[in-house]
Amino acid sequence: MSQTEVVDSLAEHGVSLTKAGLSKYERGGSVPKPRTLRTLAQVLGVDTAFFLEERAVSIEWLAFRKASRLGKKQQERIKTLAFVQVAALHSLRRALEPNRQPRPMIRTVVTVPADAESAADQLRERWGLGDRPIGSVTSVIEDAGGIVVESGDEEDLFDGLSGWLDDKTPVIVVSSSVSDDRKRFSLAHELGHLAMDVGEIDSATEEKLAHRFAAAFLVTSSTARRELGERRRRLDFRELAVLKQKHGLSMQAWIYRAADLV
Repeated sequence: MSQTEVVDSLAEHGVSLTKAGLSKYERGGSVPKPRTLRTLAQVLGVDTAFFLEERAVSIEWLAFRKASRLGKKQQERIKTLAFVQVAALHSLRRALEPNRQPRPMIRTVVTVPADAESAADQLRERWGLGDRPIGSVTSVIEDAGGIVVESGDEEDLFDGLSGWLDDKTPVIVVSSSVSDDRKRFSLAHELGHLAMDVGEIDSATEEKLAHRFAAAFLVTSSTARRELGERRRRLDFRELAVLKQKHGLSMQAWIYRAADLV
């Protein structure tokens, strides 16, 4: 909500507040009276205690894959909701497994597509995945100590968001409104942003490298060659449908994978 929308909603509930006064609350310059606090909670759809909690964790967001039509206000909403979910999951994990630490994420220097392939292979090796199909990408990330949450907002305008919780725990947010194979690819794509050190390259090139990492993480080059053979003149859609079910990689992504490995 904008400040104007919040102020107008407060007025409908009998609380008079200016935008300047609301801004002062936001900056921590003053504290609202109990009645104002209760009404703010009602207007914003949260519990009153939400405003009294100290943020015990911080998240540094690194990558945000979205449609250009997704406005800044919508982007901030996704990030804010994701932060609340991640903080809650982190708190629960600390309570249930106080001694658990995430596996170190060694970032691999990547400058060309072949480096992205290697980075994906190295991560699979460190996580003990071999070259077998991955049943659940979410479980693999969580088993390594990462946190995965889903966002139900913005339908098809948002694919993935990734970052670091307190500089050591990988965090990935994906849309719950897309197909399972697209969700799996988004998880692997965002994992690529966290696992690769691409330096100061442009965003378009970084996205292409993350795409290559995702495809290689879901289906290794050795697996792809074993499934497709070393030399092919054509791909059959029925065969691609079987491979999609077996490896959780879309038929379109399989076609790109085959072209990449030629």
